[in-house]
Amino acid sequence: MLSFSVTKGAFKYLELPLLEQLTRLLEDAYDILEQLDALFDNLDHLFEQLTTILENEVFNRLLKYIRTILKFIRK
Repeated sequence: MLSFSVTKGAFKYLELPLLEQLTRLLEDAYDILEQLDALFDNLDHLFEQLTTILENEVFNRLLKYIRTILKFIRK
């Protein structure tokens, strides 16, 4: 019976550091998920801006001029 109590007590001490490590691991995983969420928000915003730029008439004319200049340079 004494050995059982010692073993049970030892498990209590072993479990605490493991639980702390698991808690830190879960917190780190949550932080990573939050960062990924922020990254996807930023990418979404970037694509919205790119779409706006590509739909811009002035930008399209500028691209046309650049293409014309590049064709002229190649000749």
